[in-house]
Amino acid sequence: MFRVMWRNAVGHKLRLLLTALSIVLGVAFVTGSFVLTDTMKSAFNSMVDGSYKNVDVVVRGTQSAAMNQQNSFSSRSTIPIDLTGSIRNIPGVQSVSPSITGTAILIDKDGAAVRNAGAPNLGFSLESLHNDSFVLFNGRLPMADNEIAVEEKTLEKSGLSVGSTTSMVAGHSAHPVTIVGVMRYNNGVTAGATMVILAPSAARQYFAPDHTVLTIEVTALPGTNEDQLRDRIAAVLPASAEAVTGHKAQQEDKAALGQMFTILNAVLLGFALVALFVSSFIIYNTFAMIVAQRSREMALLRALGAKRTQVTRSILGESILVGLVGATVGLGLGILIAWSLKTLLQHWGMELGEGLPIRLLTIMVAYSVGVIVTVLSALVPAWRAGKAAPVQAMRGESAATARRLTLRTVVAVLMLGAGVALTLGALQTSGATKASLLGGGIAVMTLGTLGLTPVLLVPYIWLLAGLQRKVFGSMGKLATLNSRRNLRRSALTSMALIVGVMAVCAGGVFFSSYKASISQIVDDRLTADFVLTGGMAPVPPGVAEAARGVDSVAHVWALSGTSVSVNGKQKGAISVSDPADVQANLNVTVVNGSLDTLRQGQVAVTDTLASEQGWKVGQTVNATVGLQAKQPQPLTIGAIVQDDKAFLAPFIIPEKLYLDNTPFIFQTNYMILVKAKPGSDPATLKTDLSTAVKPYSIVSVDDREGFRKSMNKSVDTGLIAIYALLVLTIVIAILGIINTMALATFERTREIGLLRAIGTTRWQVRLAVTLESIVVTTFGALIGVILGIMVGVILRESVSKSGITTLAIPWLQIVFVLIASVIIGALAAVWPSFRAGRMNVLNAISTE
Repeated sequence: MFRVMWRNAVGHKLRLLLTALSIVLGVAFVTGSFVLTDTMKSAFNSMVDGSYKNVDVVVRGTQSAAMNQQNSFSSRSTIPIDLTGSIRNIPGVQSVSPSITGTAILIDKDGAAVRNAGAPNLGFSLESLHNDSFVLFNGRLPMADNEIAVEEKTLEKSGLSVGSTTSMVAGHSAHPVTIVGVMRYNNGVTAGATMVILAPSAARQYFAPDHTVLTIEVTALPGTNEDQLRDRIAAVLPASAEAVTGHKAQQEDKAALGQMFTILNAVLLGFALVALFVSSFIIYNTFAMIVAQRSREMALLRALGAKRTQVTRSILGESILVGLVGATVGLGLGILIAWSLKTLLQHWGMELGEGLPIRLLTIMVAYSVGVIVTVLSALVPAWRAGKAAPVQAMRGESAATARRLTLRTVVAVLMLGAGVALTLGALQTSGATKASLLGGGIAVMTLGTLGLTPVLLVPYIWLLAGLQRKVFGSMGKLATLNSRRNLRRSALTSMALIVGVMAVCAGGVFFSSYKASISQIVDDRLTADFVLTGGMAPVPPGVAEAARGVDSVAHVWALSGTSVSVNGKQKGAISVSDPADVQANLNVTVVNGSLDTLRQGQVAVTDTLASEQGWKVGQTVNATVGLQAKQPQPLTIGAIVQDDKAFLAPFIIPEKLYLDNTPFIFQTNYMILVKAKPGSDPATLKTDLSTAVKPYSIVSVDDREGFRKSMNKSVDTGLIAIYALLVLTIVIAILGIINTMALATFERTREIGLLRAIGTTRWQVRLAVTLESIVVTTFGALIGVILGIMVGVILRESVSKSGITTLAIPWLQIVFVLIASVIIGALAAVWPSFRAGRMNVLNAISTE
């Protein structure tokens, strides 16, 4: 039986290749996801290792209860720099360095910010470089406040050199600087981060004017035990600080990075699973057709004494071979994809080091996924092959086609109903429960719809039959009969396309609704004339002051974010310096009370939060303001405003309350709204604002329409990335259609020969095959579109409370998908129809 299996697999190399290709792309996606995330994780871990070089003890603030014990710098209180004096006198301490760091953005020779693919822009104090992470290799170290040294890759990207004068955005404002030295990062890998080294006095002025830092790093004398040194240091620290070993802090940072890359890997693997799910339909269909076509051969094997288990194992053996081939090619392709993406990221400035980390786990997963998915997909056809009695097998596929669809239809309807019930139930919940119910409901609803495809295909074929006969005559009728000949096979062929089109359309509906909601909010809520943003970077507070200095500006609202925790639950908060600035730039509806109470230190809350908590104007609640506060404080509610789900946070707090509870290093703005004085010329004001904020370089000035376009552009960028990933499923679906049509023409060899013998031309045979392919693809696209719109509407509704309140269906995109399905059907049939048309008539007629 092994020889039979090997002969069947190797004797049909093209079929083996086409079947393996469907698994290749899925395995490549899995492999590429693992290799790419491992590469990025390795690069960032390398940076962490470099930053903790020679660090034996780390002194840091204690954890904030408001963050529920999450390990994050922003969740810990800052500590006084003066602690360095007490620590330095402890026995066993060699050196003590306060970590005076922050955001420092270098301006290049053309006046633009030096940034790399969203990587951080880091500034370091010279006194913080105690661990030889940087080495000076050109020029000298900065000594004066207006002098800096620049990391070599950052300098290369800037187009500047030693002696160049430029500016740097650091702290809350921009500063003129001269480059006096070039530093090399000893660890080699910067992961795209730009790095600037400042003189100690300048760094303290820009990053720690409140004389606090996030950490203090301690190096021990040779021979000193780090655990013992940690305990000695802990004994002299106040209650707001703690000491941990450098190794523990290093591992915590790596764990935090690991969580980030785990999420990235999970997202990529999600797309890979969709691709593998689609592949399973193709493999199942292929082996089902192979079993049907070899029914006589299997009957003879059984008649000669082969057992049922031997027949089953021969089919499964062939599937294992297909899985191994697909996994091997997929592994190589995945590594190539990861290398290409790494090269692209490095071209954009994200340095990820040398080589690709290919772990044994990655190889094992690639082969496990390839073989397991293939074998599971072929399991049912293999079981049926062994189950069939020799006499029954002699009938070919008639026994298979005679099975009724009643049970399948009933189960599918029940699954569809259960899926709808789960999704409706999910919309009434929140949090993790909502996500789980929603995901499960959509999955069950999709499976139910797929189960109904053979039944749904009947009326669809009936509707097309008249049109095909009228336009294409007898070949149209033949294509209709062929499509209806085996409903299960036609349905399975379309399923792969259904899943891909559904995902694309669901994403299209969701993101179109997101964009429409943004436009609606901008039109209904935003009354500001200009919006100042920093792209992916925060806006320095100095920008607001620069905007206020423009003559034609009436009101400036700098939006700063923090959190307010009530009863252990965090809620977002934004700060307000003057209530008049809010009401001038935003259409705010005050439900009760007055925003003017913010001037007296009271707070405002949205009606959503007030209703949820049962709060009223004048009520005092105990709340923890900021991420680092240890004790709650009484807050009096002075106003309740209508929730706009976009610009307003649940809490609106006075600026003083924000500044008192937010360390200097975390004080940033994420957006600045500007209202012009009545009668001002918009074009002139935009020019004046652009001039005023030019020293900051990273800040863009947009009117309302420009702001809307920039927001939509960011959505489009994400949408393009998602579509690029989902196209993979469409490609796999096309391969499945090609494979199915090729096998279908092979099993109809004698039939095609008879048609040719009675006068049917090659062109007519090819037309019939092409029309059959188009029937299958258009059916799959239509069901996918309907299902995708339903899923998109459900997803939009699930986040409607977050501000996505407008439903928008991209009809143009949907029409494009339907037209593309016709083209896909025609292209997928090119090779099978060409083979069908070029068959030798006499050989075809004589085929058994």
